[in-house]
Amino acid sequence: MPARKSLAVSIAVELCLDAFHLKKLTRLVLSKQQERLESIITVLPSSLEYLDLEWNQLSSLAGISFPPNLTHLNVRWNVMHDFSDAILPAMLRFLDASDNMIVSFEGLSHLEHLEHMHLGAFDWIFNMDSLRTHNLPRNPRTLSLTSIGLSPEILRMIALPASLEELELRNCQVSSLRDLVLPDGLKKLGLWSNKIEDLEGYIFPDSLLALDIGYNLIRTLRDIRWPSGLETLRLDVRNLISLKDSLLCDLTRLKDLSLSCRPEFLVAANLPRNLRKLTLNEHMWKEKSSRKFAKQWPPTLECVCFGPFREYTSKESLLGEWKIEDDMNQEEAFTPTVLSTIEE
Repeated sequence: MPARKSLAVSIAVELCLDAFHLKKLTRLVLSKQQERLESIITVLPSSLEYLDLEWNQLSSLAGISFPPNLTHLNVRWNVMHDFSDAILPAMLRFLDASDNMIVSFEGLSHLEHLEHMHLGAFDWIFNMDSLRTHNLPRNPRTLSLTSIGLSPEILRMIALPASLEELELRNCQVSSLRDLVLPDGLKKLGLWSNKIEDLEGYIFPDSLLALDIGYNLIRTLRDIRWPSGLETLRLDVRNLISLKDSLLCDLTRLKDLSLSCRPEFLVAANLPRNLRKLTLNEHMWKEKSSRKFAKQWPPTLECVCFGPFREYTSKESLLGEWKIEDDMNQEEAFTPTVLSTIEE
């Protein structure tokens, strides 16, 4: 048997966690095992490093004796509210509790080695008291919150650790960033699908390399102080009325830009001069005016995407396909006229 062993359990497989046979097991997947889970998790191998408990209708982790060497725990798609009654292993580095009913950070503050934490809920009820500093892990690098209601009052209570490098607040009803203090060393910020209307005057950490503010209510990008080192920017915002004064052209390190706007906004003066990849909505491919403005796009472009299914390795290949499409449309428009003349 290989040194790194893995075991996935299904309903059709009888599982016997025998210490003799499984003493070297490091990875165990127990998805959708709610009917027999109670008898299994009481005898988890001490060598276990990765444990997957997805889809088990777990409301609590109480009573589970986690192996001391466990570093990765996946409990997605359960019904847990917090971790206050769980005895989590001190060596835990990765915790994914997305798609639960998390309302509190209780029970996580003692995890000094926890680096990556993903929490989520099905509603927006959250215990504000649990957001105080002493309830957050000390040295996390990644914090992801999904569908957890973050009002201005809650945002003001959050004291994000200085060690944080990635922060994702996805579908959290965030309406403004003015009450959120971001760590100086933050490298990646995700704010997808919130209710942000205005970023005017907001100062992002200059350390930021990737920013996602797609699917918000932003109408203008005027007077936004972009991080000078930004490399990736997601701006899939359907309400944009203009890219004028957006200062995107000043982002000399920006290589990857995703936009949702009218074709006429995409003139060369509005786009970063060193852009490598440009992603647009699929409907932009069909817009006739896109052909006109595409010729002005930066010559550095190596990839142009329209939605998830149309990808071009250069601006020239895109213009070439558009020409073929236009020629075919002209032929289709011409054919009925010719036939009509012949019949007459």
